[in-house]
Amino acid sequence: MALQLDKLSSLLRERAYVLDEDLGDGFGHKKGLCTWQFLCVLVQSSDRELVDGLNSLSAVEIDGFWRIVDVNSVNTVLDMIDDSALLLVA
Repeated sequence: MALQLDKLSSLLRERAYVLDEDLGDGFGHKKGLCTWQFLCVLVQSSDRELVDGLNSLSAVEIDGFWRIVDVNSVNTVLDMIDDSALLLVA
């Protein structure tokens, strides 16, 4: 499955999810996004292998498309959670 995982990772990294997409900065097009069916055809693995691969990449399904979340976006969300927690404690 290692070779298929490389292919899966490459496909998902083409359009990693970034928070700016939700701010309306012109990311409305679907080019480079992967549905489950699209991944099944291109990666050519069993459903279980595909699920395992998506889990190992920490991929998430957003609006029907499988995505890897950009590390900067993850850090921003974690910072917001941390700030919110501090407000609740204070």
